[in-house]
Amino acid sequence: MRGALLAMGDINKNLNSDKYYIENLTNNPFLSKYNEICSRKYKTNEKLSLHHILPRSKFPDLKNDTKNHAWLPTLKHVEAHYCLWKFSPLFALEFWFPLVYFKKRNLFNITDEEYDQLKKDLKYCRKLKKEGTFQKEYNKVINFSN
Repeated sequence: MRGALLAMGDINKNLNSDKYYIENLTNNPFLSKYNEICSRKYKTNEKLSLHHILPRSKFPDLKNDTKNHAWLPTLKHVEAHYCLWKFSPLFALEFWFPLVYFKKRNLFNITDEEYDQLKKDLKYCRKLKKEGTFQKEYNKVINFSN
């Protein structure tokens, strides 16, 4: 398993902040890129799609909170989910869905090795969920704090 499981991030839910973000406590380059993507304002002719900065599957109570919304062009949306997955294999499902939904594997240049790793990570997540230990492992990666 990749070392990303050891990476720690805190959710910054600062009431003075314009948007939520995941504080990069370990200087993880993928988490830095993720926060950069989510904090930008995009001016483009391309249709923008709604991205939940803190994944709605993990934070359903923030689904409609506009501080948790980022409007991203399609490829940036897929890239954001890619960065989360590279930060931790526990975000495999969050990357798999947009990759398949937007049908961007070839356009996004996912290598065969990355695709195989993604499938392994999905299998790992399913195993943890079946064992009932997914949330415990997830909490080791992301700490939610106000």
